[in-house]
Amino acid sequence: MTWAEVRGTRVLVAAVVGAVLLVGPVGETAARWTTPAPIAGGGLLRAGSATLSVTTPYVIELRSAQPAGTRTYASTTRCPLTTGVSECRDVTSTLGLERLVPGDVLHITGSTTLATAGDNLTGTLRLGVADLVNRSTPLGAATAVAVSVAGPVSTTPRTSSDLTWAITPSSGAGTYAVTADLTVPAKNGTSAWGEALRGQTLAISGLTFTFTQT
Repeated sequence: MTWAEVRGTRVLVAAVVGAVLLVGPVGETAARWTTPAPIAGGGLLRAGSATLSVTTPYVIELRSAQPAGTRTYASTTRCPLTTGVSECRDVTSTLGLERLVPGDVLHITGSTTLATAGDNLTGTLRLGVADLVNRSTPLGAATAVAVSVAGPVSTTPRTSSDLTWAITPSSGAGTYAVTADLTVPAKNGTSAWGEALRGQTLAISGLTFTFTQT
């Protein structure tokens, strides 16, 4: 079994992306599942195998629409500006020290690769989206989520449900490039946030790839 993950820091993000392999029936271990087994005639019977690994390290950018120079950041690493963004910081290593304001976007990019071996290997690859943001707080409930993936199998971007892919011996293995945007609305509905954001924390469970072999 291979586990690969990139973790954020401190308060806002516990895990940005992870990779988990679930192989074989309940009670089977990865080592037992992939060990060659002798058969009559001196041949070997090998079970299929799979690995998940982070191909491109995941990066978190804090994109601000506030006028440049009107706020401070823990990060000093700038990132390229895009349309509507006045300041951008790479906050991959400083996320827990940053402070969000209305209109901020956390932009997450990276890629994970699923490698498979075996003529009969099948399973399901899943990217968790449904529980990405804790919706029990006003800030969490208002935060907009958009997750898209470019990979071997085409998918539709999601905002609240998990992404899944059917993996077969001929389809599904390869690199999945993830883009996720978490946006704090500029307004609380039709009104200004005012004191409603004071002391709020955006709790994120993480983007996790899981492959389940069937």
